[in-house]
Amino acid sequence: MPIAPTLTPPEGTAQRATLSREVIEFLIEFSIGVHRYAMYPPGHPSLRPAVENLVRRLARLFTSRRSVDIGVAQEQLVIEGVATDARHPVLSDLARRLHGHQLGALSLREGVGAAELHELLALLAEESDREGDPIGLREAGSLPEWAHVEMHLLGYDELEMRDAGGKGGDRATTLWLGLAQAALADTGDPDALGDAGAIARSIGDHKREEAYDQVIVGYMLQLADELKKGEDESVEVRARVTRLLREMDDTTLQRLVEMGGDTAARRRFVLDANEVLSVDVVMKILESAAASSGQTVSTSMTRLLSKLSAHAEEGAGTLKARASSALRENVEQLLEGWELDDPNPDQYSRVLDAMAHASPVFRGAGPDHPEEDRRELPGPVRVLRMAFEVDAFGPTVEAAVSDMLKEDHAVELFTMLAEAPEGHALAARLRSWLTEPGRVRALLEDDTLDEEGLHHLLAEVGAEAGGILLDVLLRSESRSVRRRLFDQLVEMGDAIRPLVIDALRESTEWYAARNLLSLLSRLPSRGEGVDLQPWLTHDDARVRREAVPLALQTAMGTARERVLVTALADPDERIARTALIEMRAGIPETVLPTLINRIVKHHPDDDLRVLAIRLLRTTRSRLVRDTLLDIVSTGKTLLGKPKLAERSALMVAALETLSLIAADESGVREVLEQAGKSKDPVVRGAVSP
Repeated sequence: MPIAPTLTPPEGTAQRATLSREVIEFLIEFSIGVHRYAMYPPGHPSLRPAVENLVRRLARLFTSRRSVDIGVAQEQLVIEGVATDARHPVLSDLARRLHGHQLGALSLREGVGAAELHELLALLAEESDREGDPIGLREAGSLPEWAHVEMHLLGYDELEMRDAGGKGGDRATTLWLGLAQAALADTGDPDALGDAGAIARSIGDHKREEAYDQVIVGYMLQLADELKKGEDESVEVRARVTRLLREMDDTTLQRLVEMGGDTAARRRFVLDANEVLSVDVVMKILESAAASSGQTVSTSMTRLLSKLSAHAEEGAGTLKARASSALRENVEQLLEGWELDDPNPDQYSRVLDAMAHASPVFRGAGPDHPEEDRRELPGPVRVLRMAFEVDAFGPTVEAAVSDMLKEDHAVELFTMLAEAPEGHALAARLRSWLTEPGRVRALLEDDTLDEEGLHHLLAEVGAEAGGILLDVLLRSESRSVRRRLFDQLVEMGDAIRPLVIDALRESTEWYAARNLLSLLSRLPSRGEGVDLQPWLTHDDARVRREAVPLALQTAMGTARERVLVTALADPDERIARTALIEMRAGIPETVLPTLINRIVKHHPDDDLRVLAIRLLRTTRSRLVRDTLLDIVSTGKTLLGKPKLAERSALMVAALETLSLIAADESGVREVLEQAGKSKDPVVRGAVSP
């Protein structure tokens, strides 16, 4: 069934930001390391590999950066202005742990070694909710001082997470409160949560720290993305964000848009602001971004943009709307060349030409507005305009169109098609020529078409676009092509879902199945109504790693319990860990036998066994009691007293759990009393109140 694509209009589009695989793998290892330190006693042999893995991961990251700054935003981590997926169980669990310790950010600088990482993991492994002593609330002198590690504390024990206006619940408001909370951590003033001016001053007064900036800009990026939806609840938040940036001093704003020197994040920030904020704020951000990027906006360009801004703010009716639209469009075009240290000056000429000759704000009909000088236009554009005038088509025109698509002139091409009179023969032939499936596939695989041109092309293709995108995604050997097309398919939302499901049923290669499952997980309906069982037991673990979280997101009741059982029985450690994390709130009764037999008793990874034993604290089952007794004791002494097993992480965890769930039961009480008399302080501590 043909599916018409739902595409974001070309105006205001921006490349979706993603974290590199190396960064994601580091964060996962970091989360696993913290879990290990939480489970094992000091000196345990399982702790050293966790530190060594982190040292290796960081060494790879430091080949392209001097530091790794991790911002903490409730259930997400922020690196280089990009937030992790809140649905990722391992990363969201790490974010919640750091947020529970009231840490705003964490900085790891080049040179950090095993000793510092060991101390850091041990500190973060402490349970803030259990001990009641978050790191962010401790006295500064009680915390370690490291040369290459820095924790940025929030310490907001008096700063409640509430809106000054008494509102809350929608995501935009929640994000605003998170931004305000992080910004006001030094002052701790709960009455300032709704005061954009106070928040702007607090950010400006903060000392320059990249990790702090990561948190602030991370929230701003998420806010900009949320505000694009234009929901009614977001109006007040949009006004607050606008006022925040309007009142922020230029130095502070430039510091934020620099984003630690990350050009892609800086460009994305400007584009997001350009789409959702008022035009005067857009101009302010643009000037800061130009300074941060080492660019110089010419006096003529600034004057023209400023005049557009004035018309957009003070104009009336159609003039105001056209000025706002023209300003935002030309800001986007201006940013096209900012990836280079020294962009081609022709970019300015092209933008100025478009403003002078295409914008209705500056142009009208009559003798005072002669036809533009075609000698100033790029060659392919000039050829195509002449072809439109004489309604001619041939190899020369085809070559000109091909050059326009490859040389960042796709917008001009599609603009000419849109403005052509109805029934224009050349426009019809060009549309037919451009949208031939083979030619569309070639353009997608070549990866030279810019983002706006791609949106225009897919809109021209119409109902067939989704199928072509999906076909190229599954066949392309280029990672950059796959990433780009993947994002386009995600933007289509559930409209593309039937095609994805059909392709998944027919998929035979592991990488195709993995990409399709990953795509499904990012669509609004995710895996609802899809039979994921074949992928939960696929031969390749990389496929199962995508299928299990997707199934857990949508399965309910007994179906969810079957997924948990399958995941616990999986030989892949990551998949089993995902299932365990999903059961932190409670273990279904039907899943308990599998958890006991596959993980607690027989799993080769002691880390998972310890984690599983700690999860058993939510149960009161005889099976649990007997299993834990088998772990902590090896029979009886000659005097008839319980004989404790040799101390291990498993044994200590089992003692702790028994003391919480069955301390008064016969057989358990004797074992706990024997442990309380042990000469080993760790064993005694496991059963002490």
